[in-house]
Amino acid sequence: RCPSHPVARDLLHAFGGPIAAPSANRSGFTSPTSAAHVLAELDGRITMILDGGDSPIGLESTVIDLSEAATVILRPGAITLEMLREVIANIRAAEATVHPESAAASPGLHSRHYAPRTPAYRFTRNQWNVAQHWARQHGPVALLAPAGADGQTPEAAEHHLPAPHETILMPSDQIAYARTLYAALRDADARNLRAILILMPHDHRGIGAAIADRLRPATL
Repeated sequence: RCPSHPVARDLLHAFGGPIAAPSANRSGFTSPTSAAHVLAELDGRITMILDGGDSPIGLESTVIDLSEAATVILRPGAITLEMLREVIANIRAAEATVHPESAAASPGLHSRHYAPRTPAYRFTRNQWNVAQHWARQHGPVALLAPAGADGQTPEAAEHHLPAPHETILMPSDQIAYARTLYAALRDADARNLRAILILMPHDHRGIGAAIADRLRPATL
């Protein structure tokens, strides 16, 4: 990788060579996007944290497979399918279902990944009645719902769960949603409720494909 972040570039220049290292989180769980997230997960396991501020993108990098005739996006990210098609005509997205034997091809291809410790479930708008029924039967829950134009209420007024359920409003803008997704999952996890319900964003174009890609293995 060739990082653009000045702190990462300064570290490489100071070290004077390539650096091989794992991600700053325990495998399978929600990725960190701030130094506080790293400390919460790895305190006592590491000796220091170099804090370069919160992640400006919030999702892991795009990974593509160039080993076959047809180029495949193994993991979508901020460099989107639409961007890549401008330079690679035959590129396509990988199938959502990944077989266990191919999971090692890229990080995040396992059936369970990026997951909070609290059981999380995803719903589309068409499944909202199912989500409400689930919350009544198994609550209290934390609900992640995209905010409406006012930023203070869910995108649709009916997408709301009353107390004792708790709502975390997510940005309606895709880029902002991606930037805050993991922080919101960690926030929901810390509330120690019975479950996390996620109302899926409806736009899967651009970075929306990466958001959907992370939420599939993070939920049951």
